[in-house]
Amino acid sequence: MLPTVVHIAPIREEVDAVVAPAIDHDADTVHLIADARQVATAQVETASQRLRDAEIAVESHPCDHADLIAMMGLVTTLTAEYEQDDHVLVNTSTGARSAAS
Repeated sequence: MLPTVVHIAPIREEVDAVVAPAIDHDADTVHLIADARQVATAQVETASQRLRDAEIAVESHPCDHADLIAMMGLVTTLTAEYEQDDHVLVNTSTGARSAAS
């Protein structure tokens, strides 16, 4: 059985920075971490639709991007849902600067 390819990415304004790597790496699933402090529903919906159009499963999770502990906790929780042989990639180039630290 082939490993599952999973992307985990905070999202605010950078739709292309989230979508392009997922498509390029043939992701099976993308977990979008939406900033719970902002209403970025347009960006989340745009990214979700583009990913679904590429036949990639999408899940959205709210989290305060400024809270590094909460972000790391969510990433750890999401990562733990997958098998050891799966490929889980975390996009640290998107989201708030504190989340990418």
